[in-house]
Amino acid sequence: MFGEPGQNRFFAGYFQSCAQADFECSALSTSSPIIGKLREVCRRVSEHARGPVGVIGMCLTGAFPLALLGDGVQAAVLCQPTLPFNALFMRPIGAQRRVLGLASSDLDRAVKSRIAVLAMRYRNDALCPAERFRTLRETLRERLAQIEIEDENGEHSTLAGDLNLDAFADAVNYLKVRLGAANRPQRMKLAKLEGRPCEIGPDGRWRRL
Repeated sequence: MFGEPGQNRFFAGYFQSCAQADFECSALSTSSPIIGKLREVCRRVSEHARGPVGVIGMCLTGAFPLALLGDGVQAAVLCQPTLPFNALFMRPIGAQRRVLGLASSDLDRAVKSRIAVLAMRYRNDALCPAERFRTLRETLRERLAQIEIEDENGEHSTLAGDLNLDAFADAVNYLKVRLGAANRPQRMKLAKLEGRPCEIGPDGRWRRL
């Protein structure tokens, strides 16, 4: 999806992705065309595994899991969703800060799925502003548990380059329950539901503690 295998050029990867027809990086309420291809991948994986699958989105793909929910996809982790952003400033500006870079039809799909979702960001991350997480809360309400990490050393990538181990543990425990690998409640280390500590119950729903 991003450039050539073995490529390790951060900014080049951004511009290559946004210059291609598969990604829509700046429009406010338009889904990237590649989402249609990813739906087919998820469908085939679920059929092959004969069970549910989980999707983790990061950065450019951060909000994509919302558009993939339903059918075989029964778990979604949204990590620092970055779209849309302004290519000149290399960050979201203005109205871009409040939207998720998805078409209304894809957001409706996410809302109708009723699936519990986990989202995370570093609190000082300019690429994934607080306003975007506020939109997530308003859209998903009690179905959304959020992690906002207070860490001066953390910059952007919660589960990769700037890995936070507690956020990683929360993601693993969430996926275990949602995908049927655990049948007991899993208490979150960092994630909060409506501002309070929470757990993911054996029914796959968030519960405040």
